[in-house]
Amino acid sequence: DRRNKGFLDRTDFLAIPEISLNPVGDRIVHAFFKEGNSNKGNDRLDFKNFARVMSFFRLIPKDDPAGKSKREEKLRFAFSIYDLNDDGSLSRSVRYIL
Repeated sequence: DRRNKGFLDRTDFLAIPEISLNPVGDRIVHAFFKEGNSNKGNDRLDFKNFARVMSFFRLIPKDDPAGKSKREEKLRFAFSIYDLNDDGSLSRSVRYIL
């Protein structure tokens, strides 16, 4: 949040070179906002929701009793990167503009 707005928006994410150069960067950003906001169409991500989405990327120890459910959350997030029309399935061709 370089401009001290109190939230991140899509342009903040796309300004990160590692995301902007990534072939699926737009999909990753879309998934961040889809998973991080309970209100569809909200293009702002506050710190609490940013931290919640980032938690999908943490390593899960094999002896963690809640590890199975955490791994399922990670898989659902990864799936959401490719479910661009939010219909719960992957389609061969989807026309979706972010």
